[in-house]
Amino acid sequence: MSEVPATESGVEAPVAVMERADRVLGLFIAGEGLTLTQVVRASGIPRSSAHRLLEQLVRLSWVERRGSRYFLGPRMVEMGHEGVRQHPVRQAAHAAVRQLARRTHGWVAISGVREDRGVVVLDQWAEPTLVQAPSATTAARQLAAAMTTVLAEYDGQHTGRAPASPVQQYDPLANVAAIVLREQWSGRAVGALALWVPTTTGAARDPIGELLRGAAAEIELAWALARSRQLEFTA
Repeated sequence: MSEVPATESGVEAPVAVMERADRVLGLFIAGEGLTLTQVVRASGIPRSSAHRLLEQLVRLSWVERRGSRYFLGPRMVEMGHEGVRQHPVRQAAHAAVRQLARRTHGWVAISGVREDRGVVVLDQWAEPTLVQAPSATTAARQLAAAMTTVLAEYDGQHTGRAPASPVQQYDPLANVAAIVLREQWSGRAVGALALWVPTTTGAARDPIGELLRGAAAEIELAWALARSRQLEFTA
């Protein structure tokens, strides 16, 4: 277990504290409560330090204690919702995501890209009957996996010198398709768009791919226009 950087007074450096807090908060992504023992085992942070950090997060309402378990607190949930709502990719894709879901009667999801190259789902849209169906959990997992796959594949192709070709994937068994969303002038991946269509619709690969590419082009254009306006405003 690595030592934590400290200042001359013996107090943990602010960067180290933030890194530990991020490591602990990341454990709650699954949405389940965690005991102190589970946090210690999963994070590798010493028990006394983990307990002290958790109690500090409780006081800030970032974490909530219920009995012997800890959960994400109301402040963290509030900040998370607001961060997603303000995300530029979500704002650019808002209309296209809903239109694609209506045209295909499918489940559409859009993600951004984290600094560690992972994905974070920013928005999704589907008919209530799909969300409530027994296959909903599987569909959500397949959508996230498809977006992760195309972004990883795109990372392997994009050199940073010129826009790479859009990476698109279609899984006929799962009836899931995904495509990378790119910044037009740099080719940098800013997110991914995925579509899951129930097998009962009898959707074919070509129509799904065509609709997905059209929606992606619309989102990329909206992103470019928004970025241009932002640059003009700050100039």
